[in-house]
Amino acid sequence: MKLIKELIHRRIPHIIGSYLIAGTSLILFVDWLVNRYTLPEYYTTLCLFGVIAIMPSVVILAYFHGAPGKDEWTKIERIGVPVNIIFIFLVLLIGHRSNWWFEKNTDDVVRNYVVHISSSDYFIKKYKNDYGYGSVVFSPDKYILTPINNSLLDEIRVSVQQNIISDYVNKNLNIEVNFNTIISEVLDTLTFPKEGGLQKTDFPVFKNVLIENSSLYQYISDINNFPKSGLFRIFIYNVNSIYNNSNFLIIDPTVQIPGANRWGSADRYEYTEIDKIKDNIYNYIDENIKHLTYSGTRLGEVIDTLNGGLVKIKQYKTGVLVKKIRLISSRDYHWAKGGAEMKIEDLINLKNYYQNNGSLDNIHTIDTKIDDIKNKLKTDYYREDTWSTHGGEISYKMEVVDVIDSIVIAKIISENKQKYIVRIGDIVNLLVE
Repeated sequence: MKLIKELIHRRIPHIIGSYLIAGTSLILFVDWLVNRYTLPEYYTTLCLFGVIAIMPSVVILAYFHGAPGKDEWTKIERIGVPVNIIFIFLVLLIGHRSNWWFEKNTDDVVRNYVVHISSSDYFIKKYKNDYGYGSVVFSPDKYILTPINNSLLDEIRVSVQQNIISDYVNKNLNIEVNFNTIISEVLDTLTFPKEGGLQKTDFPVFKNVLIENSSLYQYISDINNFPKSGLFRIFIYNVNSIYNNSNFLIIDPTVQIPGANRWGSADRYEYTEIDKIKDNIYNYIDENIKHLTYSGTRLGEVIDTLNGGLVKIKQYKTGVLVKKIRLISSRDYHWAKGGAEMKIEDLINLKNYYQNNGSLDNIHTIDTKIDDIKNKLKTDYYREDTWSTHGGEISYKMEVVDVIDSIVIAKIISENKQKYIVRIGDIVNLLVE
């Protein structure tokens, strides 16, 4: 009781309360300035740190000088206040050198690739069920699917490898075409791409087989590097049509990034010329490597929408973007966290655009996609860690008009504004035209 009376006599609760109110007001004011004038966000963090860190000095001064009347400076004050200030200075200095206050740079560039070209019996049954060639399901009474022979498979792999060496020998990339049968057997047991792609249970399997059997282990032996590794899984099969006794090859290519599954559409074509299938496989690989490593590099994300068709973007790495650079959006759909519903909303918005423009074919395609998503929502297709990235027609183009540290202001320059919805969290990529 005596202590409480003494604290009140020295007006410590009054002083600390007033200080907290003033400090909170200062933090809110700085936060408003940051948002209003697109200042670096770490200004708010520094302000919060300063308000909290100086508190010991406030308490000391309040205790010894809060009571009415003149007070002499004590030894505690002469030591405590300077020590507190020195501590704050050292933390700020160390924090600046260690980038504590700044946004961590996010490098989503994929530089390590495994190219797995397969014709495994393991997945043939998938093509007899829900994953037919275009609109055609490879039912056993109409088509017979068989693996291609190993010599032809190796011939295709060698051709792809030669092209990769020719085009990427001087690039800062590690690309390995898989010839190892042990790796092949393991990769052909991972989750089928059209069933959600790589899952959490697949990551350690993928990692371990590469560590033990691939030269890429030195680049991706750390599990934290896995999001920077791409896996091409390209399936090739012989198809015999019972109806007209025709024979052809199909390829079903996919590229996946652990933690951010990406797979292409079912670009399956009938091939009768082996050279053509080699060219198309390599072109698919080449196009996706360029997209993921260069134009697909994630430069930042939309954090706010502004008047006049402007968006505010947070750069992942300060200094990358400058005025006049053109960008394009993409969007992540975390399927088990509302991504399916968001995708349906985007498709409905696109459908409304086509309805207003009388494009019936596109409307039918969109309806099919919406029905497919709704049907999958009724099953366990959308696993917790399954997500995909999409751009295409729902993406929008931007041009940088101003840059202030890590904050970028860009103007949307896309036409047909009814096609897309601008969302907070949209990914920003470099536009390659």
